[in-house]
Amino acid sequence: MQKILLLFHMPAIFDSGWACKLLQALRECGKVEAVVTGVMGPTAMLDSYLENEVRFLKEDWKQWIKSSIGKYDIMISAMHATTPERSKAYCWHLLRILGKDAPLIGVDTNNRLVIPWNNKIRNFAEEVARKIGFSVEEPVDYGETLWIESGRKYRRVLAVSAGDYILINGLVVGKALSGDVIIVEENGKIIDIKGAQVKRHGLDKLGDIKLEEAKVDTITVLRESPPIRRTFKLEKKDKIAFIDHAGLKIYKFIENKISGAVSVGDDTTTVVGDILSRYSIPIIGIIDEDPDQLLREVRYADGSLILHVTSDDQFGKLVFKEIFKNRDLIDAAFDELKDYLVRYAREKGFLKAVDNYYIEK
Repeated sequence: MQKILLLFHMPAIFDSGWACKLLQALRECGKVEAVVTGVMGPTAMLDSYLENEVRFLKEDWKQWIKSSIGKYDIMISAMHATTPERSKAYCWHLLRILGKDAPLIGVDTNNRLVIPWNNKIRNFAEEVARKIGFSVEEPVDYGETLWIESGRKYRRVLAVSAGDYILINGLVVGKALSGDVIIVEENGKIIDIKGAQVKRHGLDKLGDIKLEEAKVDTITVLRESPPIRRTFKLEKKDKIAFIDHAGLKIYKFIENKISGAVSVGDDTTTVVGDILSRYSIPIIGIIDEDPDQLLREVRYADGSLILHVTSDDQFGKLVFKEIFKNRDLIDAAFDELKDYLVRYAREKGFLKAVDNYYIEK
């Protein structure tokens, strides 16, 4: 029996219903291990009631995918891509990590394509395509997408259009100005993104990075309005999390039974607030009104508070240092901290406005 790895990418594969269909079809072909990584992908997986079918990969994605080499007969990357180029580009980069001989198949459920990236597994790809009624297409060769020049590394971003948001390892780092975007790295730091409007605070949050291994995504929106929105009941303790970018830690904090969170940044606040609303966990969002509007529909839990400040980065750093004492989890009562932060923002001269969110009973 074939051992199949099924790697789901981005929320639309779940919201479209295709994740469930693929699981059913592939289980007729072998033993399937399905995984999802990221932030909104796992949320869409939970909304689709697939938590017993798909494993939420909480390990470091790059290390895990490397450790998977040789463990599976077939590796399938599945996404519901807005354009065929996006799914092809993702597989192209995945192949750079796995190696050219990896038994990788790309499945694009929106454009109804199956692409065998290794000719040895072509027959299997054709069988999958027949089962789900898709076309088989030849893989593409994007040529040299990573090069070194004068001590700097350059990486061309594939399948990008003007207006797309550019994400590196899940962080928004810029907005494309054209279809020609190149990321520049020097000494382990991203120093520029040519052909894009750069978000410097996003780059600062990346830290040290290997450009050749970085997960680069281009999107127009992180998630459309979900067809299903689940809610969960959890035991909560007087613990408050500090989140300055929407990473995998948000789920770790939920497991720690937090009763609230402080989030820094417009888009971090919308993503974190929307996820935590499913667990009735309120947030204190620190924003400076510069959103990228990555989500079409956002909800906040009852009792959430949004602080409009002159600089979310500066005030967030002050809160993390002075109130959280450089820790991402503290013992505190949410309502007391909420009242204190309003006074603190006003005293420090950051406060512009306050929004309270209450659900009508």
